[in-house]
Amino acid sequence: MEAARLFTSALTEQNDLSHEQQRQVDNIDKSLRAANDLLADLAEIARLESGNIKPHIEVFALNDLFDDLEQEFAALAVEQNIEFRLVATKVWVKSDQHLLRRIIQNLVGNAFRYASPGKVLLGARVYGDQVIIQILDNGPGIPLEKQVLVFEQFTQLETSTSQSSRGLGLGLNITQSLVQLLGHSLSLQSREMQGCKFSIAVEKSRKQIMKPQYVAPIKNMGLKDITVLCIDNDPDVLSGMVELLSAWQCNILAADSRNTALIEFANHQSDIDILLVDYQLGYHEGLPPGEQADGLTLIADMRKGCNHYIPAILITATTERGIEEKAKNADVGFMRKLVKPAGLRAMMSAKLAQKLQADYGD
Repeated sequence: MEAARLFTSALTEQNDLSHEQQRQVDNIDKSLRAANDLLADLAEIARLESGNIKPHIEVFALNDLFDDLEQEFAALAVEQNIEFRLVATKVWVKSDQHLLRRIIQNLVGNAFRYASPGKVLLGARVYGDQVIIQILDNGPGIPLEKQVLVFEQFTQLETSTSQSSRGLGLGLNITQSLVQLLGHSLSLQSREMQGCKFSIAVEKSRKQIMKPQYVAPIKNMGLKDITVLCIDNDPDVLSGMVELLSAWQCNILAADSRNTALIEFANHQSDIDILLVDYQLGYHEGLPPGEQADGLTLIADMRKGCNHYIPAILITATTERGIEEKAKNADVGFMRKLVKPAGLRAMMSAKLAQKLQADYGD
């Protein structure tokens, strides 16, 4: 499915498609996206019902999470004609950062579907020892008698908006389950034709003392003639990625295993600008379970053998707990499959710009 999505994305980059061909490619892409979302949601429901999701409660700055979501939804806001506004906050909260992000992500995504075209606002208010995170939209709203139904599985309200048909009716059910797992509370206020306001009550916490960090502004970079080492043990996904990168006029080195990747890296080390690496690279003979080489290990090994810094992005469909944090600690970008081409392009550009700034300054 990932491979098919990459191939359709590569097709959309072609300038010689007729209007009818472009329409057909778009329809295929939407169908693939819906199928992947359904599988991902069903897997998450199974994990929730089996008790396999264990919260990792910590104290963190809510605005860090808000900033990540703002970047994630920026491209989609343009695509769906949404005015997405985020109100910065200085508050700190006590929760599971990954699961709270998933909750807000679901609610913002739901607002995008029903408000398009329209406005969506994400912000937070403090009431005593509680932080109320709110997601508001100016969509068609939900009648009072149907507000309980929207949290049931496979429930989707009929509206006149074209984007609403993309939903699968699982997101709010998952959201409610995650909220209950974390011991938070979720409420909905809405009137028909007056939009929706979802509110999540989270425990407020004291600010943690952290060393100030200067973050230089990142400028976007073009990808033409950038040399990319792309590594995936699925030949179809690898071929699809090569097609997409070729459409962006990149120079591509492709590897289908750890060993092949190390050979390509040794031969072209000075030419490679960025690494795109799958996390699960398959079984490696001689290594016991728990010590199997993965994408993060491979990136670390390549960097050790290199005399200059190489940016990298980890791409994975794994549900392994904490993998996103591991990537962040290793200074590696992180993306989940199915890869969104606009998101991948933006992250590659940002990583390359960071390297440029590190090498040459402002």
